Amino acid sequence: MPPREEFSTEGLEGAPSNDIGWHFGTPVPNVRGNIVCKLCGKVVKGGITRFKEHIAHKTGNVAPCPNVTGM
Repeated sequence: MPPREEFSTEGLEGAPSNDIGWHFGTPVPNVRGNIVCKLCGKVVKGGITRFKEHIAHKTGNVAPCPNVTGM
């Protein structure tokens, strides 16, 4: 298995927290809880937890990101 890539969680421009999910999405200005995926452009409603489900392909709440490959 390849080594894990490390992501810094400090100093993300415009991110409301140090959550790792902000590396892959940006908050929609003036709309609380909406995040735009940097990989596919989809707007995910429901906050950073639901957005990470989009990135992780967790079924049930959101559509999976088409630009993220499986392991």
